[in-house]
Amino acid sequence: MKIKKGIAAAILVLALCSAGVCAGSMIEYEIADLDLGLELPAEYNYVFTRDMDGEDSGFVDLGMTKESLFENESLYLEALTEDQNAEIIVTMTETDWSQLYYDFNDIENSDLMEMAQACLIDADGAANMEISDCDVFEGNDQAKFLKANGVCADEDNDGYTVQYVTVLNGNACTITFNFYHRELGDEEIALTEDVVSSAVFHTVGTKAPFSCREDS
Repeated sequence: MKIKKGIAAAILVLALCSAGVCAGSMIEYEIADLDLGLELPAEYNYVFTRDMDGEDSGFVDLGMTKESLFENESLYLEALTEDQNAEIIVTMTETDWSQLYYDFNDIENSDLMEMAQACLIDADGAANMEISDCDVFEGNDQAKFLKANGVCADEDNDGYTVQYVTVLNGNACTITFNFYHRELGDEEIALTEDVVSSAVFHTVGTKAPFSCREDS
């Protein structure tokens, strides 16, 4: 099933509520559990989040349940077009790795690229995804993202993947775009950048300074 394979591809090595239509046929969504807002293209007419009703007709249309979709605890949003040939996945997780780096904004681009080379390109960075190249995306006002391009490494779901990953507030967030059975053109690339640029993290913290306690 495409959804399950796509979710697997959204998890890198670090292990909603609709608000209405806006200009450019984009729809604003809030992922309440993450305190995160973003805009998705209107053609993604199946949008699932953890806080929606499990009886929603979308689950029935796609022959699944809320529990089966969100059994992966890192998954917070799944969006699909009517034909299921385009998919957007939002995941977030907290790991020792994300706590260590805490905020990609504090890391030089050259260091981020070294990290990407070691974690994503030289190794199997994402399940069911063969990564071809990475870059640093700075089109979002709050967060700096690593952007990875690749192909779906799955015989049943050929296509292209564009994955963005950031660390902010000590949490690793990925926004993954899968385009099945189609070429990846300028329009698709622009779509991914528009969505990631629209992401708003409503709460941004600072890393607590390390301190050593002296025994009295």
